[in-house]
Amino acid sequence: MNRKLISTRYYLIYDRIVGKREIYSDRHSDNWLFKNGKWVPDTGFVIMDHLIGYDSSEPEDSPYRIGSTDVLMEMDEISEEEAMRLTEKEERNEYRQ
Repeated sequence: MNRKLISTRYYLIYDRIVGKREIYSDRHSDNWLFKNGKWVPDTGFVIMDHLIGYDSSEPEDSPYRIGSTDVLMEMDEISEEEAMRLTEKEERNEYRQ
């Protein structure tokens, strides 16, 4: 089966980190963060943690470890145009992480 890109969503995390989530036809997705002028894999699960509200500071058995509104509120979906504007600013070193 050929893996086909279906959609891309862009996010602003902590009001300073630009991220993107690429969703493919095989129901998998790749998450990326824009750092040091380029897109790098989100190996720390920053986007996914924010999408599900994962709060690592909560105890393992806490009902608030998943679905934390505080964590959910730290990330906003933004338009592709806004993401490109912010990444261009970062490339010019005007936008700091």
